[in-house]
Amino acid sequence: MARPSTPTLTDTERKVLEVLWKKKSASVREVTDELSRKTPTAYTTVLTMLGILEKKGLVSHVRDGRAFIYSAAISRSDAMASALQHLLKQFFNGSPAVLAQHLVQEHDIGPSELDALRRMIDDAPEDEDK
Repeated sequence: MARPSTPTLTDTERKVLEVLWKKKSASVREVTDELSRKTPTAYTTVLTMLGILEKKGLVSHVRDGRAFIYSAAISRSDAMASALQHLLKQFFNGSPAVLAQHLVQEHDIGPSELDALRRMIDDAPEDEDK
């Protein structure tokens, strides 16, 4: 039985998208070659991942002779926003403030980083809807 599709990117899916974001568009072979620079990666694995990403609406392809040329259908920024939304919903009750509190309490954030965060908070526009 096939594993159900995940709403977020798996590590391998993200790596494939990283190649497409870098190259703008690429064939399965080009993605495979790029990924194999760090870790040996099978052509069939990349082909499968691109199919999954296409079903998720995250990549698209055009035909170039016998080859399919893939490109990302989502920007890196949109992918980050989606992953963050999922993380917020799953672990932080949808609250960016709870996430920020967790980061400050549980992780080594240096004084200069805290000062930068304070400045960003001070400079943030007030949200009158809340």
